Amino acid sequence: MLGAGADIVGDAALVASILESKGKALDFDTCLAHPDMMKSLVVLGKILGPKKLMPNPKARACAAPPSGSACAAALPSQGPVT
Repeated sequence: MLGAGADIVGDAALVASILESKGKALDFDTCLAHPDMMKSLVVLGKILGPKKLMPNPKARACAAPPSGSACAAALPSQGPVT
């Protein structure tokens, strides 16, 4: 994902650090997730939701594997990722 233009890539450790900081450690403006991570992200709903950062499969912010089209939709200034 870093090669696809992501600035931050994380798993349970990133979720834990966001929870621990109560959202003050958010250093991103778009969140894409693999469907397997959605169960972990549910606990962040009250933090990510109000900031409109919660990944949503209907908005193509949840893809398996994260596809170029999802990245392009979330980061239109970057264009399609190949």
